[in-house]
Amino acid sequence: MPATDPGHSSVQTALTILEALSLSDGVGVSQLSRQLDLAKSTVQRTLLTLKAAGWVRQDRQARWALTLRCAVVSQRVMSRTTLSEVVRPVLAELRDDTRETVRCYLIQGMNIVLLDVTESDQAVRAVEEDLPNSVPLHATAIGKAALAARPDELAALLERPLGAVTPKTITDPDLLRRDIEQARARGWAEIREEMQPDVGGVAAVAELTSDVMVGMGIIYPLHRASKVKATSYGRLVRAYADRAAQAIGPRIGADQ
Repeated sequence: MPATDPGHSSVQTALTILEALSLSDGVGVSQLSRQLDLAKSTVQRTLLTLKAAGWVRQDRQARWALTLRCAVVSQRVMSRTTLSEVVRPVLAELRDDTRETVRCYLIQGMNIVLLDVTESDQAVRAVEEDLPNSVPLHATAIGKAALAARPDELAALLERPLGAVTPKTITDPDLLRRDIEQARARGWAEIREEMQPDVGGVAAVAELTSDVMVGMGIIYPLHRASKVKATSYGRLVRAYADRAAQAIGPRIGADQ
């Protein structure tokens, strides 16, 4: 029978589970419970906590696996060239082209992880403090771009009530569907004060594998970004997302 977990703190249990998942492409709760000799209820509870924090994910077959958040953290402490170092010249070039803050993301399923950021050199700059996983996907440009690339995820999202972060957040399902269809058609998504007042942004994604995408985003104060300029930023971020994919794609493929 599974152990009653004496001496296992919740942190120890979480670390044990993360280590076990790192050795598997996907595993069910029952199998993981037997493998670790932990109570199934403990494993289930810990997995749900880790999922809420963005560390693990569950596929449609109810198998659990690590998200790219783990990979990003490990990359930060490795002495070899990191993904962020590989993509940083691309970010710097886009920042220099726009003089605005540029962010690069890795996306697995609908888990979005910030890989690197290059800040604007202007005195007044947009500040986006929250990561996409902590706010509704439909309130961020990178979230909309990911949804545009994953129609099944969009359909699932539209089945639930859409929360508002600001008065400008799109909460009408039909309006959001049209907005994301437009993003899919043109290749990039946009927000205008949907996450923070006077903050706009554009983002685009590019496929790395069947389950992993890289995303590029630009955020800026709306008072210096007309619709014409935002459109030009959108076209730029589309092109630079493809460049980021070319830069880091071989490393993602080698690691999987």
